[in-house]
Amino acid sequence: GWYRGDLHAHTLHSDGSWDVEGLAGFAGEHRLDFLSLTDHNTVSGVAALEEAAPGIMVIGGLELTTHYGHALVLGTRLNEPWRANSWPGLSMPALAEARMAEGKTFIIAHPMAPGDPSCTGCRWDYQDMRPGPARLVEVWNGPWSEANEDGLALYRAWLTESWCGQGQRLFATAGTDSHGPWRPSARLGFNTVLADALSQQAVLAGLGNGRNIMSSGPRLTVSAETGGGALLAPGAAGGGGPLRIAASCEDLPAGARLRLVTPAGAASGTGSAWLLPGDRRTWAMVELRAADGELLALSNPFFAG
Repeated sequence: GWYRGDLHAHTLHSDGSWDVEGLAGFAGEHRLDFLSLTDHNTVSGVAALEEAAPGIMVIGGLELTTHYGHALVLGTRLNEPWRANSWPGLSMPALAEARMAEGKTFIIAHPMAPGDPSCTGCRWDYQDMRPGPARLVEVWNGPWSEANEDGLALYRAWLTESWCGQGQRLFATAGTDSHGPWRPSARLGFNTVLADALSQQAVLAGLGNGRNIMSSGPRLTVSAETGGGALLAPGAAGGGGPLRIAASCEDLPAGARLRLVTPAGAASGTGSAWLLPGDRRTWAMVELRAADGELLALSNPFFAG
């Protein structure tokens, strides 16, 4: 099924303003199926969150916080080494590869966030890892913002380089990065993941395969059909033939529009159905924009070629 959740949140166990009970209440108010607690360089609050939120599947994790960038490490109940480029021989690509080799999920967090002095190390400045071995990038952090817009553009540039140049698929995620209560009008990005079960292993496997739609509320449905009639979820590759991509949205907000985005960097028409040719290696993502241009929902890409 499709399960909705948050991959990025903080409490008093690092720099948050609320305790695990406050975060559990937030997850309940937003009817989340799963939640990852990612305090900075510590997993000390994970067990307490499980007790405070018995109806929500808790994914263990932390935010790997360094002077040159932040990353989420999910699927762990252990504190992780974080001093990349500080200890001799420990580079960020090597650190990321080691975590993924252990079966953990590694996500580059808010790559275009403001850096010093407003947020120490928040911008992704690892020049040897852009994106390097990473297969997941957080493009929606908190409410939609200019930094997220820049991060989405950076992700799409990396996506084109990875797929069109090397045949490697790169996927996007969202996270509220909650440190405390938000104003009621905040359009926060949540993930809706297609998984075999509501379990840590299954949800992280769904994310790792790009089966994820990000939204601040609108229920966006996206699929692709191959020439042979097979239906594909976001994140899938078409295998060389053309893909017919379809999208729909329940209760479409007034003035909002669906559009398909390709490596050309602009929407290839507007509407709810498009044809992606399969004669070359390319990708396409469906997004829902409000009348003022703010992003409301986004699918992970489909891959052709």
